[in-house]
Amino acid sequence: MTTLGKTLTVIIVLLSICLMMFAGAVYKSGRGWRTEADGLRKQLNDTNNNLTQAQKELESVKTKLTQERDAQKDTANEALASLNELKDDYEEQENLLTNARQERDVAVRQSEIANQEAEFKRQEAEALREANAKLQQDTNELSQKNRELNDEIYNRELEIAEVTEKHTRLVDQYATLQEVLAHNNIDPDPAAHKGLTSPPPVVEGLVLDTRTITRSNTTLVNISIGSDDGLAVGHTMYVYRPQAADGTPAQYLGKLKITRVTPDQAVGELVLASKNGIIARGDNVTTKL
Repeated sequence: MTTLGKTLTVIIVLLSICLMMFAGAVYKSGRGWRTEADGLRKQLNDTNNNLTQAQKELESVKTKLTQERDAQKDTANEALASLNELKDDYEEQENLLTNARQERDVAVRQSEIANQEAEFKRQEAEALREANAKLQQDTNELSQKNRELNDEIYNRELEIAEVTEKHTRLVDQYATLQEVLAHNNIDPDPAAHKGLTSPPPVVEGLVLDTRTITRSNTTLVNISIGSDDGLAVGHTMYVYRPQAADGTPAQYLGKLKITRVTPDQAVGELVLASKNGIIARGDNVTTKL
């Protein structure tokens, strides 16, 4: 219970007492109203005095309560102002903290970026160093190779000079040989003398025709195989007649020297005739008996 409530309770109790006393006085007035009137007057005065005193006390209490209320109100206002100030300080500190955190985050990010850039530059410098080392190595190798190539070019130039000189000498020799061959009626074509330098392959064919030149007493035999079969001028062929169906034994008829060759035929000169018979169309020819 507050002080105001207690004060009001006391006042009510006093008023109740006064009313009871007043009621008692009225009751006694029936026996002596004057005495009672004086007594009542005195009681009334006392009651008025008490009431006045109570009112003074009430005013004092009200004043005190008002002062306390005003003091508490001032205290509350001061506390509220202090609270608002603290709230402002808190908000300011919170803002400062937020700004500090943001600045810290920015600084951390900038530091990370700086570290990344430093790492990138370090790697780039390392790569450049390796590239420079590789370039220097390649340069040294290329210089060495260039010296080797220059030496090789010099040697090749010497070889070319020697080959050129040899070529000139061979051309002169070839021209001289051409003149000698022409003077001796010798065909300069190597194909015309292939049969003299390489043996003939093992091939067989047939006599297609024979012709005798009376003036030179030469027999020419046309056969069914030629250069496509490996024959060349100068090769030797043998002519024979196989065993007949009636039992007549095989006969060797002579040897030919090839004098002219086409892809599928050749002409040979009979250089050694046999006395066993005369070469005729259909007889066999072979490079190896």
